[in-house]
Amino acid sequence: MKSEAKSPSQWAKETRSNFERLVCEGDQINSNGLTERIDNAAILACHHDGDTLVGVAALKNPADSYRLKVSRLSGFDLSSNLFPFELGWVYVVPEKRGRGLARQLVAACLNAEKPAGVYATTREDNVSMQSCLHKNGFRRAGQPYKSKQGDHYLVLYVREEPMAQLSMPTASDGVSGLESS
Repeated sequence: MKSEAKSPSQWAKETRSNFERLVCEGDQINSNGLTERIDNAAILACHHDGDTLVGVAALKNPADSYRLKVSRLSGFDLSSNLFPFELGWVYVVPEKRGRGLARQLVAACLNAEKPAGVYATTREDNVSMQSCLHKNGFRRAGQPYKSKQGDHYLVLYVREEPMAQLSMPTASDGVSGLESS
């Protein structure tokens, strides 16, 4: 099992549809216009178990209005020249969690594009996603702010400079369930 990342147009239509289905399963996003936002992303990362899509992530091209909203709410400057991309839609089906797949998906997105600046938001109580972001070179920035998608707070993470090649976790990293490549 390996995470693969490429531009949306390089994925088959069925894979993009399954990507959208998994993003919606995560239940953390506004699904209005999601198909178009997926098609507009810079990179989509997918992780298959056989023929079944079990995890997704994306390097998105966020709308300026959304970037400004996150910047204002978090109190951190997310100007597009510093942070042109947003990492998001990271979701792994429940039965495959705890195996390092989110970390692989995030690394695949970042390695595919090698962006200069990326931001991501996650729930304040999502410790595993925060750990995944830290392991992929992100740091926490700004102030937590109330989400419009539920009764919780979001925190902002930023990655300002590309790291050399990000390493994929392996069994020797203590991550179970990974095959060596």
